[in-house]
Order: sequence, then structure tokens, then C-alpha cells
Amino acid sequence: MILFLFLLPVSLKCALILLLAVPLIPIIIMVVMKAARKILDGYFKIYYGLADTFLEKLQGLTILKVFDADEQAARDIADESENFRKVTMKVLGMQLVSTAVMDIAAYGGTALGFVTALSAFASGEINLYGMVMILFLGAEFFLPMRVLGSYFHIAMNGMAASDKIFRLLDLPEEESGEEELEAKAYPIAMENVHFAYEKNKEILKEIDLMIPSGARVGLVGVSGCGKSTAAGILAGRNKGYEGSIRIGDTELREVSERSLLQTIAMVGSKAHLFKGTVRENLLEAKPDASDEELWTVLEKVQLKDFLGEQQGLDTELLENAGNLSGGQAQRLALARALLYDAPVMIFDEATSNIDAESEEAIMDVIRSLEGKKTVLLISHRLYNVADADRIVLLEDGKVKDAGTQDELMKRRGAYAKLYLKQRELEEYAAKPTSAARRLTLEHEEKVTAEEKRKAYLAQFSRRQEDDPSEENEPSGTSRRSGLAIMRRLIKLVKPLSGVMILAVVLGVIGFGCAIFLSILGTQVLQNHLRVSTLAGVTLMFKDGFMGSMAASVLMGTMIAIAVLRGVFHYAEQYCNHFIAFKLLALIRHKVFAALRRLCPAKLEGRDKGDLISLLTTDIELLEVFYAHTISPIAIAVLVTLLMVIFIGHYHYLMGLTALCGYLVIGVVIPLVNGK
Repeated sequence: MILFLFLLPVSLKCALILLLAVPLIPIIIMVVMKAARKILDGYFKIYYGLADTFLEKLQGLTILKVFDADEQAARDIADESENFRKVTMKVLGMQLVSTAVMDIAAYGGTALGFVTALSAFASGEINLYGMVMILFLGAEFFLPMRVLGSYFHIAMNGMAASDKIFRLLDLPEEESGEEELEAKAYPIAMENVHFAYEKNKEILKEIDLMIPSGARVGLVGVSGCGKSTAAGILAGRNKGYEGSIRIGDTELREVSERSLLQTIAMVGSKAHLFKGTVRENLLEAKPDASDEELWTVLEKVQLKDFLGEQQGLDTELLENAGNLSGGQAQRLALARALLYDAPVMIFDEATSNIDAESEEAIMDVIRSLEGKKTVLLISHRLYNVADADRIVLLEDGKVKDAGTQDELMKRRGAYAKLYLKQRELEEYAAKPTSAARRLTLEHEEKVTAEEKRKAYLAQFSRRQEDDPSEENEPSGTSRRSGLAIMRRLIKLVKPLSGVMILAVVLGVIGFGCAIFLSILGTQVLQNHLRVSTLAGVTLMFKDGFMGSMAASVLMGTMIAIAVLRGVFHYAEQYCNHFIAFKLLALIRHKVFAALRRLCPAKLEGRDKGDLISLLTTDIELLEVFYAHTISPIAIAVLVTLLMVIFIGHYHYLMGLTALCGYLVIGVVIPLVNGK
């Protein structure tokens, strides 16, 4: 619009023609977006699915390797990467078609404005100054919209990501009450409670459960009977129950979410520990806790001596405490829960999959809470709940039996049968041969965890001593120079060098078409202008030029050049992106193959988040290098050299000056930056 207002006083006709041609570009964008919607839906589904596949395979890479299934996983990733490349090329095909059409509209509009300006000059409507101004500014008319069109695929990605975000933001929130609870050990009562994750598939049915204030109640049953579901309802994680659940005298639905979280703390079998120090993990529960308080809870869970031998509260933890044994990690999670000091505590299989020493330490802590806090203990091992104030057995979502250990055993009901069967299995496992084997396994587990911990701490110490500013750099690695990285990336292009050369040739021809528009205009002025000295020095067209075939040929030639520019630009970009996504699929395959070789020993201490980012975001960013860097650099160099030769053909000194400028900008500066 600014250029239109600027050219309006020069020539109304030329300004209007250029202005009316500009909207063709956004119209093209809208048409392509509408046509590409179905392809885009499939593209983003595969794109996000590929990331999900990487996450799943990477998290289970050790298991895959144990079962010799990692090679099949690599093939699956390769197949998905190739499928993603094909769908991406379809989307890019649509985009590049729009790019080609936008080029035709932009350069065609420029050519139309060019011929209109020449015609206006020939008829005397504008002077030489006005004609030259229109010739130079005609291309600028389309530049802003042309740049907008070049970001078309970025806009599509942003819109798809936004749609996913908005779907999440628009999800209805469960209503929460407004009642606030006091910080004390409330009794909890469940009456006729029903719950289902899916309609017509109830998990809990007619549950009646009473947990007196300050009591310890055990909730037991076989896997899938609904124990964890009931715990999740009490902790506010599972919404939409039917029946009545009261905390003290307040219905659970009426309690505010914040108050419920402050009242009930839950410790599960897989409590998450964050990468960082022991102190940082504990302070998540109580930010203002003193070191003395932290050591007190660590002593309760029998971690004080162990951490005292390390860096104390500043002992570094790997991702999810990978440098601790399972029992040590679980005890640290329990210490954090104790520090939170909630009046009601739920332990959901908190002693599963850990060594006997850690299990006993955790049970000692749980028993010490009796009379101080209301405790619900869910355990697969019935021995752990034998001394509870009350035991409730769930079966198929219903309360099958309830009472004290003595009462339940006297009834000889479902609980007694389950208890006797489990005790029989434990006694069998406790035989000398089995015991020796169990002790060996426990010893191996401790040794492995200890070796992992020591290796990590030694590596961390070395990194700190070598260079404290590079804590996250793996020991023994050195940074590569930019030129070294570029050489290695370019080396991967070798199998596709033929396509790369074709892309460069097409790009040079495309730029040549754009440049030829200006050259053609210059030749027209040179061959068909004459000098008249009737009224000073005046430039005008030779008689009959604009009415001759020459004008028609000029118009047709310029339109043809505009069309060719669009076609060659499309072909060049298609070749570049074909190379890019072929190589991205190859690099993903190579990276996953490297992870397979390094797993499991060499991957210890590396965050899964970093590795997922490497396989997805980092590799995806290489598209910029392969599609928008290599051939554009080669095209820019060749076009610049051709322009230098062309200019030098007309004037030796100007050509030499242009060559020197090219050498400084294109060679010297990149070399200096590379060093």
C-alpha cells in the first residue's frame, strides 16, 4: 500500500495494475490451504506418531536388546521415517506448487507493470524518471506477499500445533469444591461407592470402607481388583465416583483441590525423583525446610549413613535417581513424603519391587505413623498388613472380607485362603537353595547400583575439576569446529550428489530467469530509444516501437520468463527437500543404530529427554541445512560469478570490483567465522 501511494502520482494506471495483481498471492495461499487440509491431517498424525514411536522404543531399548528385538525396532523406525518422508513430500508438493504459482503471479505482475510503464512512457504519459521508478519498484510491490508465501509451511505447522494445544485447553475441567480442611488426621468413610473408567464397565462396586482417625488400615487383593483405583479416588486423581466419601464430616466432592492435596499424601511404587541433588528433591515437599529437618527424615528412612559417605544433601541424582538402587530411591521418595507432613497418607504398593532391607525400613516408618496420621496401606504382600488395625480384602471391585488379622484367619474365608497360599510360597522361596539364590540376586542388584552410582559420581567429579562451566558435557569429548561439522554433513549427501547438482542447475536457471527480466528491459531501452535534441536532450522510443510486433513479443517474452521462473523454482525446491528428507530418515536410522550399540552401559547417566530431543527436534532442524543451505549457497556463488562475468563483459573495472566484493563477503568472512 505504501508503494502504491508512492507510485500513484507517477502513474495511476501502472499503480493500479500492480496493486490489483498483489492479492493473487494470498488468494493462492488460501486455495492451497483448503486443498491441502486432508493431506495435512495425515501428515501431522504421522509426525506426532513418529515422536511417540521414538519415545516408546527408546524407553524400552534395554528390554528390546535383552530379547534381541532391537533390530526389529530399528526397522520399524526406519519404515515409519520413510512413510513420514513420503507424506511430507506430498505436503511439500502442494506447497511448492503454490510457490511456483506465486512466482508466476509476482513476476508476471512485474512484467505487466514493466510493459505498462514502457507504453505510458512511449505515449508521453510519464517521463523517463517515472518509467525508471516503476521499473525498479515493480518487483518490490510483490516482495512482502512473496515473503509471506515462503513461510506458508511454517504457518501450517503453527496452526496444527495450535489446534492441538487448544483442544487440550478446551477440555472441560472437573468441578472442585470450595471447602477447606484443617490439618489433622481425619477419619475417612466410603459408603456404597461405585466407579468406572468406561461406561458399563465398573471397577468399584458398592464399596464400604472405614478408616478411623489415626488408624492404619490395610487394603489387599489380587491385581486388578480395584485397590489402586480406590486410592486414586481418595487422592483426588480419579473423578466422577458415585456414592459417598467423607473426610471427617465433609463430602470429598465439596473439598477444594488444593485443600485435598494438602491433606492427603500418596506414595506409590514408582514415585518420581527429579534430576538434581538430594536436597532439591526433598525441598519440593517443604521449600523452607532446614538441613537439620532434611537429615532427620533421611535418618528415619535409613539413608543418612549412605548419603553421609557421598556428598551429603548435595549428592547428585541422575534422571529418576538412576544412580540409586530401587530400594534407596523408594526410601528417598518416602522421606520426601514424610517431610510434606500430610495428616492422611496413602501407600500404594510402596514396598513392591525393592530389596528386603528397604522393604523392612519402609514398613518400620509406616508402623511408626500409627496414632499420628491416618494411614491406608495397599500391599501385595499380606505379611505387611498383618498387624494393621483393620484389613479389607477386595475381590472383583467389591469388599469380600474385612476385619483384623485374627478375625479374618478364624473365619477361614477368602482372606485366610489367600494368606495361607502366599505364606506357603514364601516358605518355599525361603528354602536354603532358594535363599542362597535370592541373596545372590540381591547382592548383584546392590553391587550394580553401587557401581553405577560410583561411576557417575566419579565422572561428575572429573567434569567439575576439568571445567566447572561444562557440567553437562560428557567426559572425554571435545567440541568440533563449525567447518568440521559442515564437512561431515555434506559427506552424507554423496549418494544423492546427482540430485544436488540438478537442484543447483535448476536454481541458477531460475534466478537467471528473474535477472533476465531486468536485462531484457535494459536491452529494450538500449535498442529502441533514440535521442531528440529539439528541446534539449530528450529520450524517447523510436517511431512505431510500441505499436509494432516488438511490443507484443516483449510482453509475451516477459510473461514466459515469469512462468519459467516459477517452474524452475518449484523443481529446485522439490529436489532440495527430496534430498533433505531422504537424509533425515537416514540420520534417524543411524542415530538409533548408534543407541542400540551403546545400550545399556554407555547410555547410563544420559537423560531420556535429551535423547528424544536428539531423535526428533535436533534431526528435524537439519532440514534447514539440507534444504535451505547447501544448494542455496552453491546457487548464490554461481549466480554471483555469472553476474560478475556479465558486468565485466561491459566494463572491466566494475567487474573486478564486484569480484573483490564477492571474495570478501562469500569467502573471507565465512572462513573467519568458521575459525
